[in-house]
Amino acid sequence: MDNLRQRIASDDPDVRAWLETLAAPTQPTGLTRDTYLDLAETIARAAIPWQRGDGLIMDQTVGDEPATTTARFVGALGLLIGAGRCDDLVEHCALSMDLCCAGYETGVFKGQPIYGAEFFTKELMYAYVALRGKVAAGRHRRWQTILAGYDPLKLYPSIRDGATHNFPIYAVTGELLRGAEGLGDCQELIDDALESQRANFTDIGMYRDPNDPITYDLTVRHQLGLMLSYGYEGRHRDWMDRATARGGLATLLFQSVTGQSPFGGRSNQFHIQEGMIAGICELEARRWTQEGNVAVAGALKRAARRAAGVCRPWISDMEPFRQTKSGFAPELRHGIDSGGEYSCYGLLAASLFATAWHLADETIEERLTPAEAGGYVLTLWPEFHKVFASAGGTHVEIDLKADLEKDATGLGRIHRADAPPELALSMPISPQPGYSLCTPVPGRALALGPAWREADGAEASLAQFSTEIEDVAVTVLRADPEHTEFDIEYTGRMGSVRRITERYRLSAEGLAYSVSPEPMPGRVWLTVPLLVTDGLVHSRIARAEHAFLVSYRGWTYSVSAPEGRCALDWRPAVANRNGLYRTGIIEDTLAAHLRIDAERGGDTGWVEKA
Repeated sequence: MDNLRQRIASDDPDVRAWLETLAAPTQPTGLTRDTYLDLAETIARAAIPWQRGDGLIMDQTVGDEPATTTARFVGALGLLIGAGRCDDLVEHCALSMDLCCAGYETGVFKGQPIYGAEFFTKELMYAYVALRGKVAAGRHRRWQTILAGYDPLKLYPSIRDGATHNFPIYAVTGELLRGAEGLGDCQELIDDALESQRANFTDIGMYRDPNDPITYDLTVRHQLGLMLSYGYEGRHRDWMDRATARGGLATLLFQSVTGQSPFGGRSNQFHIQEGMIAGICELEARRWTQEGNVAVAGALKRAARRAAGVCRPWISDMEPFRQTKSGFAPELRHGIDSGGEYSCYGLLAASLFATAWHLADETIEERLTPAEAGGYVLTLWPEFHKVFASAGGTHVEIDLKADLEKDATGLGRIHRADAPPELALSMPISPQPGYSLCTPVPGRALALGPAWREADGAEASLAQFSTEIEDVAVTVLRADPEHTEFDIEYTGRMGSVRRITERYRLSAEGLAYSVSPEPMPGRVWLTVPLLVTDGLVHSRIARAEHAFLVSYRGWTYSVSAPEGRCALDWRPAVANRNGLYRTGIIEDTLAAHLRIDAERGGDTGWVEKA
């Protein structure tokens, strides 16, 4: 469907009809709402040894309590207890609840003015409701007095100062939950705080935090959906309803065929993203069911379940659990940026997945998601600067103008259904990562795409350019479930190059890629990231004259260039949040075919391994 973004923005009824054709009946994932609780409980129980005698939750990787960690422990356990799990942990939840409420009463937490209370209130309200009747009545009344008695303008500096980022959204969500329990009437404050937020939403309901990080679009839309589900009827209800409806469709279309959230910006590759998608899609599935559209509701239901399912290898199958999508030991802090410490984002993921359990309607039957069905190209430009496309079980995400502290420009993701997402690539490699890495690696931008030698001998690549890119045009040539084809044209001052045109052809056979720079540099080649390790398991990288093969966790990723010559870059591996990657180089051609398959026996014809 052409101009997909514009059609979503205009509430075109043809989009509904088109999505219905994609959302065919399918074999269920086998995941239930209890999958959410299983993930949440694994994390919450792992956090019990981190609790101090006063209730503070200490992060074992940094030796302190990252801001909001204790509140998120309270919320996660409260939701689990409210779902009938973890009754043996009631006192652990209540002890940390005591500490957080004391901070609200005094304005002091850990001996200093309370920070991040915007993120506390919702979590405390979850526990307040769940622990009613499970703790002594006097203790619960004490919490009630404190939660009913504070001044929100003193507690939340972001609202007091009129901030327009995501903090106030969290604050007003907590205030709405507080009001729902009769602990305060903050309708005017909520409406006033939302007034300045409306301008941050795009025409398809995506929220723009500074630099357009995907995670903060998801987190804000998740909060707005919760507010509507808890009965918000203020003066912003109409636009919030439109934004969450359109944003829900965008979520369906940008979720990977693996179930994973997109890459892009800060706080990425954490399981909190899938927790947010699970909640958003469960809420939107209810909306579409109420509207009588069982097909789209079923696709949203399945999207929610697949978001949970893609996280299980890191949460359920690794000991200890990982809060990021890598196998590096938590104490190495690989891939961590602001706010993403092990305990904090681990417990936030637990709270989010447990929230999804409370939002789920088990009567909704799963249908195929758009990424599984295939046959579309979604372009987000200039906001979020991404292209998403799926066909034949192959999914790609391209960053058109990357934030180079987090990502790189070009093809940053190629996924196949059921395969490990990091095998080919889940996110590109930043030249100057604004997140921590467990090993010193050279800063070098890397995605699949063209690189060349400038006249002065300097190396340049599409991956390293951002502000130099002046415009991008995406032309969809074909969009069928079996075969999707499109061109991307970048224009700007990319070193000596003024125009780069890429062609993508997706099918069940994988991705056929070609590129043409103008003017053509004297020497130009393709770069291909090749996974070395996810921090726990090492791959096997093999090279033939015209191809690369990466074998990993029972799957293979092959990159073939029959007209080219393949070599491994001599330089050390580079890193993203998922792992370490060597650089494959394809010379003598600017075309390659990329394919992900279940591993088969035999490496006949592969002449070198590294």
